[in-house]
Amino acid sequence: MILATTVQLVYWWGVFARLAFYDPAREKVGLPGSPQEGASVLICARNEAANLRDNLPHILEQAYSGPWEVIVIDDASTDGTAAVLEQLQQQYSRLRVLRIAEKTFPGKKHALAQGIAAARYEHLFFTDADCRPASGQWLSCMAAALLKTPETEIALGYAPMRREAGWGGRLLNGWARFETAQTAIQYFSFALSGWPYMGVGRNLAWKKS
Repeated sequence: MILATTVQLVYWWGVFARLAFYDPAREKVGLPGSPQEGASVLICARNEAANLRDNLPHILEQAYSGPWEVIVIDDASTDGTAAVLEQLQQQYSRLRVLRIAEKTFPGKKHALAQGIAAARYEHLFFTDADCRPASGQWLSCMAAALLKTPETEIALGYAPMRREAGWGGRLLNGWARFETAQTAIQYFSFALSGWPYMGVGRNLAWKKS
């Protein structure tokens, strides 16, 4: 029993210590300033008018020196999503909108496939309408991670939940933030150990080919 417990502890230490002592600066991962190639940012949205109005400008104003575009796939929205996107297109020339007239498939897999097919660039970056990047360097940092080596095919990012004000939903929000952080610790640790098994669509990048 003691031996089995010791083996387990050593194993888990070996996995999670990789993240605990990981230094992105030393590894030169996710540091802006790397050569920046063409990038397509894809966002699936269904009835997300308010979130797009609040968050999409923060995506569209990223500091990225290479050619890039933002594609929003309007997945048969019935609210004011189309009007919000039309207004933003007048302000941002890099914004492209792909509209799906009728919702024929559950989930967003079909809509996402349409967006990927329409993307102009090889390097694809994914987030959600209710997400806001932490800074104007998000796209540059994710691109630098994806372009670290020719063999790199996927870049995993962290997408924490925002803290909510007020006492009403604070307990539920706190638990959700804890679960989000715990999940990220797990998939980052296993990825650094050479066993990647998942990422989150709110902050993810891969190469189209």
